[in-house]
Amino acid sequence: MLSLGAASGLLTVVLGALSAHALGERLDADQLTAVKTALAYQGFHALALALAGLIEHQSPSPWTGAAGGLFFAGTLLFCGGIYVKVIGALGLVGPVIPVGGSAFMAGWLCLLAAGWRLGRSP
Repeated sequence: MLSLGAASGLLTVVLGALSAHALGERLDADQLTAVKTALAYQGFHALALALAGLIEHQSPSPWTGAAGGLFFAGTLLFCGGIYVKVIGALGLVGPVIPVGGSAFMAGWLCLLAAGWRLGRSP
Protein backbone atom coordinates (compact mmCIF):
# COMPACT_ATOMS: atom_id res chain seq x y z
CA MET A 1 0.00 0.00 0.00
CA LEU A 2 2.85 2.37 0.76
CA SER A 3 4.32 1.78 -2.69
CA LEU A 4 0.93 2.20 -4.38
CA GLY A 5 0.40 5.44 -2.46
CA ALA A 6 3.81 6.71 -3.54
CA ALA A 7 3.15 5.72 -7.16
CA SER A 8 -0.22 7.46 -7.07
CA GLY A 9 1.40 10.59 -5.61
CA LEU A 10 4.01 10.56 -8.38
CA LEU A 11 1.30 10.11 -11.00
CA THR A 12 -0.60 13.04 -9.47
CA VAL A 13 2.38 15.33 -10.04
CA VAL A 14 2.94 14.03 -13.58
CA LEU A 15 -0.72 14.45 -14.51
CA GLY A 16 -0.82 17.88 -12.89
CA ALA A 17 2.15 19.04 -14.95
CA LEU A 18 0.67 17.51 -18.09
CA SER A 19 -2.69 19.20 -17.56
CA ALA A 20 -1.10 22.55 -16.80
CA HIS A 21 1.40 22.60 -19.64
CA ALA A 22 0.33 20.26 -22.43
CA LEU A 23 -3.44 20.24 -22.08
CA GLY A 24 -4.09 23.67 -20.60
CA GLU A 25 -4.93 25.26 -23.93
CA ARG A 26 -6.89 22.26 -25.23
CA LEU A 27 -9.31 21.97 -22.33
CA ASP A 28 -12.13 24.37 -21.55
CA ALA A 29 -12.61 25.90 -18.10
CA ASP A 30 -15.04 23.19 -16.94
CA GLN A 31 -12.71 20.42 -18.06
CA LEU A 32 -9.75 22.04 -16.29
CA THR A 33 -11.81 22.38 -13.13
CA ALA A 34 -12.76 18.70 -13.33
CA VAL A 35 -9.11 17.68 -13.80
CA LYS A 36 -8.04 19.84 -10.86
CA THR A 37 -10.72 18.20 -8.70
CA ALA A 38 -9.51 14.74 -9.73
CA LEU A 39 -5.89 15.71 -9.06
CA ALA A 40 -6.77 17.03 -5.60
CA TYR A 41 -8.63 13.85 -4.68
CA GLN A 42 -5.90 11.65 -6.13
CA GLY A 43 -3.15 13.48 -4.25
CA PHE A 44 -5.05 13.43 -0.98
CA HIS A 45 -5.89 9.74 -1.30
CA ALA A 46 -2.33 8.87 -2.34
CA LEU A 47 -1.33 10.11 1.11
CA ALA A 48 -4.21 8.21 2.72
CA LEU A 49 -3.17 5.02 0.92
CA ALA A 50 0.42 5.46 2.10
CA LEU A 51 -0.82 6.10 5.64
CA ALA A 52 -2.93 2.95 5.56
CA GLY A 53 0.16 1.06 4.37
CA LEU A 54 2.23 2.39 7.26
CA ILE A 55 -0.46 1.52 9.79
CA GLU A 56 -0.85 -1.94 8.25
CA HIS A 57 2.90 -2.49 8.55
CA GLN A 58 2.88 -1.59 12.26
CA SER A 59 -0.38 -3.23 13.26
CA PRO A 60 -1.90 -5.50 10.59
CA SER A 61 -5.66 -5.34 10.46
CA PRO A 62 -8.35 -6.24 7.96
CA TRP A 63 -9.62 -2.68 8.38
CA THR A 64 -6.42 -1.04 7.12
CA GLY A 65 -6.20 -3.54 4.27
CA ALA A 66 -9.77 -2.74 3.29
CA ALA A 67 -9.12 0.99 3.59
CA GLY A 68 -6.13 0.76 1.29
CA GLY A 69 -8.03 -1.27 -1.27
CA LEU A 70 -10.93 1.15 -1.21
CA PHE A 71 -8.65 4.20 -1.54
CA PHE A 72 -7.00 2.55 -4.55
CA ALA A 73 -10.36 1.61 -6.09
CA GLY A 74 -11.66 5.12 -5.46
CA THR A 75 -8.65 6.61 -7.21
CA LEU A 76 -9.14 4.37 -10.24
CA LEU A 77 -12.89 4.89 -10.48
CA PHE A 78 -13.37 8.49 -9.33
CA CYS A 79 -10.18 10.16 -10.53
CA GLY A 80 -9.62 7.85 -13.48
CA GLY A 81 -13.24 8.26 -14.52
CA ILE A 82 -12.90 12.04 -14.52
CA TYR A 83 -9.65 11.90 -16.53
CA VAL A 84 -11.19 9.57 -19.10
CA LYS A 85 -14.37 11.64 -19.30
CA VAL A 86 -12.43 14.87 -19.82
CA ILE A 87 -10.35 13.50 -22.68
CA GLY A 88 -13.50 12.02 -24.20
CA ALA A 89 -12.10 8.53 -24.57
CA LEU A 90 -15.19 6.81 -23.20
CA GLY A 91 -18.63 8.30 -22.90
CA LEU A 92 -19.91 5.69 -20.46
CA VAL A 93 -17.58 6.36 -17.51
CA GLY A 94 -19.94 8.81 -15.84
CA PRO A 95 -21.69 6.13 -13.75
CA VAL A 96 -18.42 4.83 -12.26
CA ILE A 97 -17.38 8.21 -10.89
CA PRO A 98 -19.88 8.18 -7.99
CA VAL A 99 -18.92 4.57 -7.25
CA GLY A 100 -15.34 5.80 -6.84
CA GLY A 101 -16.51 8.53 -4.49
CA SER A 102 -18.38 5.94 -2.46
CA ALA A 103 -15.20 3.83 -2.32
CA PHE A 104 -13.34 6.82 -0.90
CA MET A 105 -15.97 7.27 1.81
CA ALA A 106 -15.97 3.56 2.64
CA GLY A 107 -12.16 3.67 2.83
CA TRP A 108 -12.32 6.45 5.39
CA LEU A 109 -14.86 4.47 7.41
CA CYS A 110 -12.51 1.47 7.38
CA LEU A 111 -9.60 3.65 8.46
CA LEU A 112 -11.79 5.04 11.23
CA ALA A 113 -12.52 1.49 12.37
CA ALA A 114 -8.80 0.66 12.24
CA GLY A 115 -8.00 3.69 14.38
CA TRP A 116 -10.73 2.81 16.83
CA ARG A 117 -9.38 -0.74 17.03
CA LEU A 118 -5.85 0.54 17.63
CA GLY A 119 -7.06 2.87 20.35
CA ARG A 120 -8.69 -0.03 22.18
CA SER A 121 -5.67 -2.37 21.91
CA PRO A 122 -3.78 -3.04 25.15
